Amino acid sequence: MNNKIIHITKRIVNRSKETRESYVKLMKSLSKKVFLDLDFLVVILLMQLQHVLNQIRLT
Repeated sequence: MNNKIIHITKRIVNRSKETRESYVKLMKSLSKKVFLDLDFLVVILLMQLQHVLNQIRLT
């Protein structure tokens, strides 16, 4: 019984590690593509700015 729990736990940990690595790869590939697309970058910056302004207004 105990071995089964350990085995399942190891599988879950490995899977989450794989997911994290694939997420990091995805973000890296996205960032390479995105930074070529300056319009998209500007849109993101404007959204961030809007968010900051909203935060300031709330306080």
